[in-house]
Amino acid sequence: CLPLRAAPLQAVLPGNHPLARRERVALRDLAPEAMVLLDLPRTREYMLSTFSRCGLEPRIEYRAQSVAMLRGLVASGLGYSLLNFCPPYMHPGIGTLATRPLAPRQRAPNIVVAHSHRYRPTPAGRALVECATELVKGLSLTCQRA
Repeated sequence: CLPLRAAPLQAVLPGNHPLARRERVALRDLAPEAMVLLDLPRTREYMLSTFSRCGLEPRIEYRAQSVAMLRGLVASGLGYSLLNFCPPYMHPGIGTLATRPLAPRQRAPNIVVAHSHRYRPTPAGRALVECATELVKGLSLTCQRA
């Protein structure tokens, strides 16, 4: 694996949520709030373990099987969520999103290029990795700020 960039976990909040005014959001402040959980097998365990490492348990109100559904539920004010990557959200009739870094800081997974240990990069393969590296460097991992 060739690490390209860290993708830290962040709070995704309705744009008008009081916690969206803060610079960072504490997990202890999120835990009692309604949560929209991205309910995919490995993602679910990852999100829940973030709370359990801090001795907290989130109040899961909704479960979504897609990031699109999750963003719509959060923008509608039905809860907050956690994501490593929040694509821009542009649905003015529904609401807005804000992302904030978590406190305490969590170990951040990386966006990587993975290949077999037997793979010997060709010129085209190297060019693809260079292109991906530049693309990921410029990628915004946060939603629009409120």
